[in-house]
This record gives sequence, C-alpha cells and structure tokens, in this order.
Amino acid sequence: MVERYVLPKLKVEQVMTKKVIAIDKDASIEELVKHFRKYDYHGFPVLSGEKLVGMVTKTDILKILGREKLGDVLASHISDIMTTPPSTISPDVYIGDAVKIMLEQHIRTLPVVKNDRLVGFISNSDVVRRTLKRVD
Repeated sequence: MVERYVLPKLKVEQVMTKKVIAIDKDASIEELVKHFRKYDYHGFPVLSGEKLVGMVTKTDILKILGREKLGDVLASHISDIMTTPPSTISPDVYIGDAVKIMLEQHIRTLPVVKNDRLVGFISNSDVVRRTLKRVD
C-alpha cells in the first residue's frame, strides 16, 4: 500500500520559527562560521540595520572555499557571498505556497517578512516537523 501525505491548510505564521537569529551584512565569514557552530541552522537572514538584505547558507561558504584560499575566505564579509535579494514570503500565506517556492528555488529556508520587517523564517524541517500528517 502506498502511503499518502497532505499539507494541512495552515498559514506560514502558524508554522514559522519566530525567534530569528540573523547576522549583519558586514560580519566576517569567520563570524558566520561561529554562528553555524553555535546554532544548528543551514542559513541565516542577513540584515543591514533592521532591513533584510540577503540570505547566507553553508552552501555559500562551500562555493567560495572552492575558489579562494581559506585565509581570504575568512577575511571576507558576508555581503561578498550572500544571496541578494532574498526570496521572502508573507506570514499570511499558506504553507503549501512556501513549500512550492522552496522546492522551485532549491532552498531550505525562507525569510518571513511583514511590513518590510523580518518576523520569522520557515524551513523545510519546520514544515515536516509541524505539519506532516498521515492520510489513511
């Protein structure tokens, strides 16, 4: 028997992580690596003041390591490797739409923005952990 799964009709705000840990665009890659060690995230929203300006992931670091010397990489700034502009989503959108964006863009984390302010993020693990329900 093939098992089927469906996403319930939940809004992003019901599933998203509200405690956002972000990093400043002027932080060094070395600081970013410390963030990755401290927090078990695949990526972080990048801020300039309070404005969301990018997204940076472990994959971004791996890409630059293939092209540059380690010392040069660690001295670089996040703004040199971040993805900009970041894809975002509103908290009042259904999670199915968030999942569609993540799948289409091959991303694991999507910043949630309301009135131009970062209010959370939704990751593929948030969706799986909080919403997957078995259909018999």
